[in-house]
Amino acid sequence: MNKKILLISSIEIVSIICSVFFASSFGFNSGTLAAFGEQNVVWKHYSAIEPTTTTHGSKEFWANCSILGFSLTQPTNGTIEEGVAFDSTSYFDNLERTDDRYVPPLNEQWGITPVRNGNKVTYGLYPQTHVNDAELISELNKLTVKYSNGWYFYNNSYYAKATANTFEDWYYFEDGTTITNGTTYWFKCEPISWDIVRDHGNSYNYNLLTTKKIDAHRYNEYWYDKKNSRYANNYCYSEIRSWLNDDFYNSAFALHRTYVAQQSIDNSSSTLGYPYHESIYACGTTNDYVCLLSYVYYLEPSYGFTNTTGASDLRKCSPTDYAVCKGAIIGKNKGYYWTRSPDMDNSGKASYVNSDGSLSSDRVDRRYLAVRPSILAQGILNN
Repeated sequence: MNKKILLISSIEIVSIICSVFFASSFGFNSGTLAAFGEQNVVWKHYSAIEPTTTTHGSKEFWANCSILGFSLTQPTNGTIEEGVAFDSTSYFDNLERTDDRYVPPLNEQWGITPVRNGNKVTYGLYPQTHVNDAELISELNKLTVKYSNGWYFYNNSYYAKATANTFEDWYYFEDGTTITNGTTYWFKCEPISWDIVRDHGNSYNYNLLTTKKIDAHRYNEYWYDKKNSRYANNYCYSEIRSWLNDDFYNSAFALHRTYVAQQSIDNSSSTLGYPYHESIYACGTTNDYVCLLSYVYYLEPSYGFTNTTGASDLRKCSPTDYAVCKGAIIGKNKGYYWTRSPDMDNSGKASYVNSDGSLSSDRVDRRYLAVRPSILAQGILNN
């Protein structure tokens, strides 16, 4: 059993009596804890504090008066006494995000309040992690009321379900569960993690790209010839652009979208990687809330990528459980996701990032390529 103990400095020990609430965490194995038990260790029990929409909560824990630390699991040795309400202490008010006991406000858990941490931002909500708790699944299966975007609400969390349609029948979730095609699975909706690929400075505006591949979707429904006089790889009229700005946008930002700005998207030939060659497959400028990055941005060092088209770790990223369930290729090297750029020479193909991080192109009707949406976020302050 994994137990965590929090140690504090000798200066703090002078001013704290049996509370011991802050500093870096340190792990002790069960043998060490047993040794403390043999010394008649006294533990103070502090009940969990539920978060509100705007204030954080804390997990249940046991503070150790002898070694000045805490455990997130109930000790098996020593004496346990009830402590005061943790939220009545100044330690609760000053609990830091990095503390193992910290529970974020509900608005952060629901992706309503954006949080910046270094070069990443969490904002918006989307199905991501497979639910494998049998008791929770039993409760979720009883739910009948769902929101307009198809999600369900249970015990202060949002959940979604999807029927597996994987690329290979041996695919699995991160928890090791083998996926069976045709089976419906539950997923927890979690805040979307974004990489800041461009910081606009003091305006607090950022171009963001999802840290993970969060869904799978074909670029277009057809790949051969034209439809309604439009080439299959015309991004302006593509299925994937429509999906990004309708289904995805209205789901991911159903609870809050104030920070998502509409932006003018350049889809000219210069974004395809050949600045001196006009392509008949390029399309006009679009005004979108959500887009895919173009081919040239995946060659842009200022965006965090290498300026060569070959294999690159900088362009690799992992899929979420939900994306795999929807058909995204797992790929041992973590690739296979679309750019918005059409192939320069083939009307039925669009550019994508390959499994090794190289840039290539494939037919636009391939359903197994994943999606890394990008947005322009405005007014997000450091937390």
